[in-house]
Amino acid sequence: MGSLQEQLLKAGLIDEQKLEQAQSKPTRNKTGHQSGHGKPPRARTGHGKPSHQRSGKAAHKDKAAGSAKAESVAGKKRPQSDLEAAYRARARAEKQEREERKAKLVAEQEQRRQRNVQLSELVEGKLLNDDAAEIPRYFNYMNKIRRILLTESQLGEVNSGELGIAVLRSRPVLLDKETLSAFREIAPDLVPDLGGDEPSGEDWDEQYKGFEVPDDLRW
Repeated sequence: MGSLQEQLLKAGLIDEQKLEQAQSKPTRNKTGHQSGHGKPPRARTGHGKPSHQRSGKAAHKDKAAGSAKAESVAGKKRPQSDLEAAYRARARAEKQEREERKAKLVAEQEQRRQRNVQLSELVEGKLLNDDAAEIPRYFNYMNKIRRILLTESQLGEVNSGELGIAVLRSRPVLLDKETLSAFREIAPDLVPDLGGDEPSGEDWDEQYKGFEVPDDLRW
């Protein structure tokens, strides 16, 4: 026991128990490590970091990589069955067919519009329809009986072929032979055949039975 410890003990500043505890504490060597039976320093690996910290981060990294791989596999589309492929092919074919029908209908409507414009220009100022005409002339058109009102002289000319009838925008029009010929070249389906016997008015009345026709209506 050193002299300093004896003096402190005699002065009553410390007791024997505290002195024993102080003597039992390990001392540190010059490197800063504890001597005696203290715990050994933790092993360090790379960049001075403890090995248990690196192993924990490595495990976390491996776990994250495995999770990403699992998500990638799960995100892949499963193979289509033959039935699913057939349904998809059928849906595509039906869609294409609808689009083709629509495009064809639009094209036909545009052709009719352009044709009507051309026919209207052709007959402009050449229509022979008379608002005072009262004699009906019946004819077959698209499997229906239609009629146009004529004067007595016009009726004779129609029956002899000097005048002709065409249908423009659903309206029967009376034309001369030359204009009717040009009309037929553009739209032969709009020129009814007046040959044969004239349909009777009774057939026309029966066809339109139940329809009220205004008195001022002229075909």
